[in-house]
Amino acid sequence: FVSKSPQDIGLLPYGAEKTELGKDGEKLANDGGTEQKNKSLFATIKTKEFILYFLGAAAIAFVMSAVKGHIPAYMTDIGYTEQMAANILSLTVFTVIPAKPVFGIVFDKFGDKIGVVASVGMMAIATILIIFTPWAFIFAVLFGAIYGFGSAYSTIGPAILIGDLFKGNKN
Repeated sequence: FVSKSPQDIGLLPYGAEKTELGKDGEKLANDGGTEQKNKSLFATIKTKEFILYFLGAAAIAFVMSAVKGHIPAYMTDIGYTEQMAANILSLTVFTVIPAKPVFGIVFDKFGDKIGVVASVGMMAIATILIIFTPWAFIFAVLFGAIYGFGSAYSTIGPAILIGDLFKGNKN
C-alpha cells in the first residue's frame, strides 16, 4: 500500500534522468526508451490539451459549486428542516477528507482517465439520487456521501493533470 521510497516502485528523483536537446531546442528526458519533452509554461498554455483541460476543469468546478450551493435551498423547498439540509451539506464536505487519499491512489494506480471518470461519474450518480430525496431521506444521505466523495477531484485532480501536461518540468 505504501512504499518506503519512490525507488521501490521505479520512480526516480527529479533531475536523475539524462537529458538531451531535441531538434526544436527543448530538453528531452530519456526515461528508459520513451522520450518526453519538458515544456515551458508558455509552451504548455498554448497547447490544445491545456486549453481543453482548463475548460473541462472550469466546467466541473462550476457545476460542483452550483450543486453544493443549492442543496440547502432545494432540501428546505421540498420540506426538510434547515438543520437537515445543513447536515447533508456538511456530509458532502466531510466525505472529501477520506476521498482525497483514495483518489490519490486511484490516480496513481489506474491513471488519470480512470480517476477523472470515477470522480465525475460519482458526482453524476449522486445528482441523480438527489431527485429521489422527496420520497426517502436515505437518498439525501447517499447523495451527500457519494457527491462529496466524487468532488475530491476538484482539489487533487488539477495538480495531477497539470503535472502530466508539463511532463516533469521543474520550472
